[in-house]
Amino acid sequence: MSFELQDVGEYRRPDQPHYDLKLYQRSYGMSLEIYRKSSDFPKEERFAITDQIRRSSSSICANIAEGYGRQIGSDKDFRRFLIMARRIHRNIKDALGLNKNSIIL
Repeated sequence: MSFELQDVGEYRRPDQPHYDLKLYQRSYGMSLEIYRKSSDFPKEERFAITDQIRRSSSSICANIAEGYGRQIGSDKDFRRFLIMARRIHRNIKDALGLNKNSIIL
């Protein structure tokens, strides 16, 4: 998943709600999938990696929504929040990679 302004498409209008963004919808779907799949993680991971990736996935959606709300001021603000969302996404991928190597997934 990438987080770029071109992914936002024609929805970059102030009268359009953030949840109509394709990027937001994809991120929200990813977050739901993380919640579903991480429920099968071992109990000893519940407050470690499980909690981290769940909070992070929700944070991606929050950053997209907040950045979209600030785009009225400037695209620069919106881009900054998309960059934060991209960084969080990379952290999740790293965490899931660690889990895969630990045979949790």
